[in-house]
Amino acid sequence: MVSALRPRADERFLEPCVGGGSLVQALARRGIPREAIRGLDLDRHPRPSDGYARVIRDVDFLDWSVRTAERFDKIIANPPFLALSRLPTSLRKNALQVVDPFSQRPVTLAGNYWQAFLCAAISLLAPDGSLCFLLPAAWDYTNYARILREELPRHFEHVCVHRSSSPLFDRVREGSVVLVARGFHRANRTFRRIEHNTVQQLLGSLTNEKQFESSCAAAEPGLQPKTKHTKLGELVKIRIGAVTGDSDYFLLTEQERRNRKLPVRCCVRVLTRSSHLRAACITESLWNRLREEGERVWLFRPEGRGLNNKSVQRYQRLKPEEGGCHRQRFKIQCRSPWYRTILPTDVHGFLSGMSSLGPWIAFSRVRELSATNTLYVVTFRKAKTSADRAAIGLSLLTTSARNALSKVGRRYADGLLKYEPGDLENVEIPVVRKSKGVTLRYRQAVQELLEGKLSEAQRLADESAFDSHLRATVR
Repeated sequence: MVSALRPRADERFLEPCVGGGSLVQALARRGIPREAIRGLDLDRHPRPSDGYARVIRDVDFLDWSVRTAERFDKIIANPPFLALSRLPTSLRKNALQVVDPFSQRPVTLAGNYWQAFLCAAISLLAPDGSLCFLLPAAWDYTNYARILREELPRHFEHVCVHRSSSPLFDRVREGSVVLVARGFHRANRTFRRIEHNTVQQLLGSLTNEKQFESSCAAAEPGLQPKTKHTKLGELVKIRIGAVTGDSDYFLLTEQERRNRKLPVRCCVRVLTRSSHLRAACITESLWNRLREEGERVWLFRPEGRGLNNKSVQRYQRLKPEEGGCHRQRFKIQCRSPWYRTILPTDVHGFLSGMSSLGPWIAFSRVRELSATNTLYVVTFRKAKTSADRAAIGLSLLTTSARNALSKVGRRYADGLLKYEPGDLENVEIPVVRKSKGVTLRYRQAVQELLEGKLSEAQRLADESAFDSHLRATVR
């Protein structure tokens, strides 16, 4: 990172989050004198590396940045990656006072600490200054930093985004980005994005860009590759589940089925509530758990030889006041025979049209499993493999798709959003192509979603969408 900045001893340097001092030590090894390096850190305890720079400790850089008159020729940083909503109150207050230097809008609570650090750093750059920041992969796709990402290349002479698909640190699961921007306030001449397969390749490119540019895939010119979008309805068909007409009669718990002595062959396994969607895949064991918990997961639907069963005949003859069927209801009168609920065909997955989590697809791994009309059933039009389908499932969790969904949902008084099948099929979603590990990534994203970690689920989906587009561009 220091090499990428092309440091000179007569320049002024800033390291806004010194920590253990790796970056100030690297500057010192390049001959930068202590007096030329300003360092800051929240930690009040001195470190041996503080001797390499004029370090101020026990200070919040974001608060300091709006009060200082100092300006710098080069800024280098590995800022903290933490959602602003998780910061202590005092630090969060200072972060929310930071202004995006290009839009002039304050950072919002939806943002991240690294975003605030980058905005504050840019405001301290001298004309013709340069910066080098180590950032998370979220730089490439996150919505809260979109304006910063799009505008920054227009205000520097040379900008290069180095992306590593391999993690740089054990504690960071996703790939990382090194942002190098030179020539602040000068007309832009080049914007380059280089994708590195290994950490070693990224390090070499930072040290000697010309040597590595020929061997790395670069997307240029342009500020940000645009991900291809398509309507969800072009990929899947969404329909309501089976309409019984009298759920109290047709839907049964395991105990009710046993009490009525109704044979299993006269019932169909179903899901009947959004709370039944508990994982990315509905498996035999998950359905069995629902059955054991007393959920209504049986649909009474006799046919063939099952109609000769005495318990079935007895159940069919019951009067409504005895727990029998209300046959006069419209939906029941419209079908023949009345006891055979019409089931959707080719059910590949399930989706709730009303949920505080928003719509997502739970894939069916149970033979002939169906659902009632409290849920939607999903049929994939062309995707045949689990990986192809997981890629589509991920696309529905992306920030882009969620933003589009928020515009078509119908909000109810309790805060829930209701989506009709037609609304869902018309939503534009990014195309996520099948890739290695996409099925596992979808399971991880759904697990995060179910645990209430919406931003983490979107991060996993967004990263997959961006990587998918980039691979297609490179090819």
